[in-house]
Parts: sequence; C-alpha cells; structure tokens
Amino acid sequence: NICGMLAREKIFSDDAQTDIQSLQKLLPALIYIDENYFSELSLENVSNASGLNKYYFCRLFKKACGIGFSEYLNLVRVSKAEKMLRKTDKTVLEIAFDTGFSSVSYFNSIFRKYRGCTPTACINAVNFNI
Repeated sequence: NICGMLAREKIFSDDAQTDIQSLQKLLPALIYIDENYFSELSLENVSNASGLNKYYFCRLFKKACGIGFSEYLNLVRVSKAEKMLRKTDKTVLEIAFDTGFSSVSYFNSIFRKYRGCTPTACINAVNFNI
C-alpha cells in the first residue's frame, strides 16, 4: 500500500537517491504515518517509530523520497482527505479534522497546493460526475 501511494503521488523525485536499504529503514516510519496520519505527528515520534535519530531520519527521508517529512505527511493527509471527500457526505470541516489538519484554512491551502482545486470544488466535481 505504502509503495503504491508513494508511486501514485510521485514522491520519488528523479534526483532522489532511492535505494531498497534506505526504504527498509524508513518503512516503520512510513507505516506509522499511514496508521496515524489523523493525529498530531511530530518528527520525533515518527523518527522514533523507525528507531532512528531525528536528524539522520530527516536526511535519509529526504534522500530516499526527494521530499521532507512535513511535505510527505501533508501529501498523505490530502490523499486520505480526497478519498473521504469522494466517498462520504462529511463536511469539509469534519474531513479536515479527521485527516489531522488543525484548521480548515490550512487544509484548503494544502489541498489546493497538491490537487489544484479546493476541497469544495472536488466535492462539486464528484457530485457533477454522478
């Protein structure tokens, strides 16, 4: 699941020096993020989940994935939110909080950054296509 999500989101950049050994070291952290994206995640908690020092974790994460931990976490949350927007009738506010965002305005901003539209526009597009 995690490798599929990484590929779908085009997380691995062309210049990332991705190797199996680095991903194996990061796998516990990636699983931890996938299972806990809805809660307040700190760099320290996630790096501890992988058994790595947070400084080494940051370097390894950036090298393997081509993006930083915070950006990855936002991508995971947006991906989960997009699925919720398409499959539930929850409000944007509920989905924002259910996916770990602390405010609706930040959720809207991050969602627009990665999806090119607001969550509401996404819902309207889905409803229009039904």
